[in-house]
Amino acid sequence: RAYRSLLQLLKTVPVFGLAVVARWAALAGSPFPIGVDGYYYAVQVRELVEHGRLAIAAEPLAFWIMAPLAAITDPIVGAKLGAAIGGALVAVPAYGLGRRLGKGDAAGFVAAAIAATSAGSMYLSMEFVKQGVGITVALGAIWLALRAIDRPTRGRIGAAVVGAAVAVLAHKLAIAIGVAIGVPAVVAGARARGGLRGRRVRDAAIGAAAVVAVAVAI
Repeated sequence: RAYRSLLQLLKTVPVFGLAVVARWAALAGSPFPIGVDGYYYAVQVRELVEHGRLAIAAEPLAFWIMAPLAAITDPIVGAKLGAAIGGALVAVPAYGLGRRLGKGDAAGFVAAAIAATSAGSMYLSMEFVKQGVGITVALGAIWLALRAIDRPTRGRIGAAVVGAAVAVLAHKLAIAIGVAIGVPAVVAGARARGGLRGRRVRDAAIGAAAVVAVAVAI
C-alpha cells in the first residue's frame, strides 16, 4: 500500500517541476534577494552554513531546506532555490488531499495545479517563504492525519505524528492550519468509526482543547 501511494504521489512531478521553474524564473530575475524579508533569509542561511546555527531564533525548517543548496552555491542563490522548491512542493500534499476528497486522480491534479501554480502561491515564494513552506507542511500533515483516520495502523499513526512535528518546525501558520483542520477531522473520523461514545466524547474534547492550548503556547 505504501509503495502504491508513493507511485501515486510521483504523478505530481510534472506539476512540481513546472512550479519550480516558474518560481525560479521570477526569483532569478534579480541578483539580489527579493521580497520584504529577502536579506533576512540570506543572512540566516549564511549563518547556518558557516556556523551551524541561525543568526535569529526562528522555526528552522525553511532554512534547513535552503542550507545544502546554499552550501553548493551561495546564501542568496540557495535561499531562492529553497524558496522555489519548498513552495512548489505544495503540489504533493495538495494532490493527495484532492485525490482523497475528490475520489479520483482528476481532482488531485486540479488541487495540485491550483496550489502550486496560482498567483497566491507564487507570491508566498517571493515575499513570505516560511509561510509558503508552512502551508506545504500543514497540508502534508493533514493528509497524513486523514490517512491515519481511514486505516489507523501504527505506521500511518506514526507518520501523522511526524507530520505534526514537522509542522511545528515549519511555521506558526502551519500549526494553526493543522490544528484548525486536523483536530476536527480526527474527532469526526473517530466518531464516524464508533470510537467516541460515552466518556470518550468528554476525553476527546479535553484532548482537543489541550492540543489547541499547546499550539497557542507554541
